[in-house]
Amino acid sequence: MATSSALAVVPKSTNQLREKFLSMRGRLARLNEKAGEAMEGVVKTLEIQAGAFLFGAIQGAFYEPDPAKPDQKPGVHILGIPVEALAGLGLIVGGFMGLGGAKWSDHMGNLGNGALAAWTSNLGRGYGYKFRAERKAKASATKGEVEGESLRDQVSALLEGENE
Repeated sequence: MATSSALAVVPKSTNQLREKFLSMRGRLARLNEKAGEAMEGVVKTLEIQAGAFLFGAIQGAFYEPDPAKPDQKPGVHILGIPVEALAGLGLIVGGFMGLGGAKWSDHMGNLGNGALAAWTSNLGRGYGYKFRAERKAKASATKGEVEGESLRDQVSALLEGENE
C-alpha cells in the first residue's frame, strides 16, 4: 500500500514533471535569495565590529597617558582629532562617493561605521570617567556646598536621593 501512495505523488506526464521541477527550482531560488540577504547582514555586522576592534586596538597600542601632562590626549591624533574619527569619516565619505567601486564601497562604509563606533565608545568612556571623578570629588566635599553645583550635578544628586 505504501508503494501505491508514493506512486500517486509521481507526475504521470512530462508536463506535470516539468511543472514540478520549475516549482522546486523557484522555491530553491527564493531560499537562496533569503540566505544571501541573511549573509549580507552577517557580513555587514562583522565588518563594523572588525572596524571598531581595529581602531580600538590602534588607540590602545598608543594609549599612554602622561600624569605630568593631564591636558594631553593619549592615543593617536592627527591635527588634534582622534585617528578613528578621521578614518571613519574618510571611509564613509569614500564609500559614499564610490571610491571602492561598486563592489567595495559598501564594505568601506561598514569599516568606517566601525571606526566611528570606536570613537564614540571612547567619547562615552571619557565622559563616564569624568562624571565619576566629579561625583567622587563632590562626595568628599561637605554637604553644605550646594550653591556651587552645576545643574547636571544637582539633578543626579536628586535622582540618587542625596539631598533628602
